Amino acid sequence: MKYGCGTTIDNYSILHDLGFDYIELPGNQISKMTDEEFDALKTVLENGSVKCCGFNAALTPDIVITGEGYDLEKAKAYAELLCKRGSQLHISAIGIGSPKSRKFQEGDDLEKAWKETEAFMT
Repeated sequence: MKYGCGTTIDNYSILHDLGFDYIELPGNQISKMTDEEFDALKTVLENGSVKCCGFNAALTPDIVITGEGYDLEKAKAYAELLCKRGSQLHISAIGIGSPKSRKFQEGDDLEKAWKETEAFMT
């Protein structure tokens, strides 16, 4: 059996000391890192025993995938950054989190909302 934990890279040494196998990092923090910060994170993961299996909480509230404020180009550019960084870390999953990114309100067009979400996911 393998053990993992969803937390920030700041807790990496704790996970290592406790014998964890995997860390799941918050995508919304990965996306805000400079290239230099990301390279440092990548070095920690490459040299350590605790590997990154994926990103959780991937979206920031300003990345709207359906509803008011929907901007497909902005969302896709953001997703491309996360996928590129995830690929460099050899992750296998990205959890699409952030309720504020899904702004479906009562009375909104359900079919339109699904189409917006589908456009983002493809």
